[in-house]
Amino acid sequence: MHPTVLMKLRNRNVLLIDDDFSEIINLQKYLVELNLNLSLLVATSFSESFEILCGNNLKQKPEILLLNLDNTRMDGRQFLRLVASFYSLRHIKIFLLSDTELDEEEFEELNVTAVLRKPLNFNHLSDPHDLRSYNLLINAFM
Repeated sequence: MHPTVLMKLRNRNVLLIDDDFSEIINLQKYLVELNLNLSLLVATSFSESFEILCGNNLKQKPEILLLNLDNTRMDGRQFLRLVASFYSLRHIKIFLLSDTELDEEEFEELNVTAVLRKPLNFNHLSDPHDLRSYNLLINAFM
């Protein structure tokens, strides 16, 4: 049985950045299972992502960023350094989707909220790190 959020959560604009369509579909399924109130935008490149974050095409900018750090075609750390260099984007809560750990210095430098370890499995949250990351994700919607 998967955990479901039972309280009313605020609608959040979420930008998912991943170049693997199967990962995008899997994450969309998890977000639906979690019953989160969100508007999901998907970008498959950093140039597309940066246009969404900095462009004038949207009334509401993304408040939460879900980024696959281990993209095959992109350098996630370089993209996050660019995002962190813009003061107007520092409010965004950044969740990395990765099987790579970051040290505390990188967390601060890249303005990362938490790492959701891959493969994502919200049905089995026995590891304290995974439970903390899941709680931070849910709290981002409150």
